[in-house]
Amino acid sequence: MPAWRRRLMWVTRISVRCILFSFGYHWIKRKGKPAPRELAPIVVSNHVSYIDPIYFFYELFPTIVSSDSHDSIPFVGTIIRAMQVIYVDRFSPASRKSAVNEIKDGELSYFS
Repeated sequence: MPAWRRRLMWVTRISVRCILFSFGYHWIKRKGKPAPRELAPIVVSNHVSYIDPIYFFYELFPTIVSSDSHDSIPFVGTIIRAMQVIYVDRFSPASRKSAVNEIKDGELSYFS
C-alpha cells in the first residue's frame, strides 16, 4: 500500500474501534500477545459472528480474504474495497487458485 493509504487506514482503524465501542465492546481484554508478522504472516480464522472480523481488523490490521458477494453490500462493500481485500468466489476453482496466488505473492513481498 502507498504511504498515504496506510495513514488513511489508521483513521479506519480508529473508526473500527468506535464501531466496536458502539456495539457494546467497551473494553476488550486480550491474553497474550500476537506473534510478530515475521513468524506468523498468515492468520486463518473461521469467525463465528460479524464482530470477529471487525475485531481482527482492529487488533491485527490484516489484509482480508472475503467472498466476492460482500462487495455488493451497501456501505460495507465500500469499506471492504478501501481495505484492499482479496476477493474469492467460493464456487470457482480458478478464483480460489487466484486468491491463493495473491496470498503467496503478498507473503513473498512482505519478506523481501
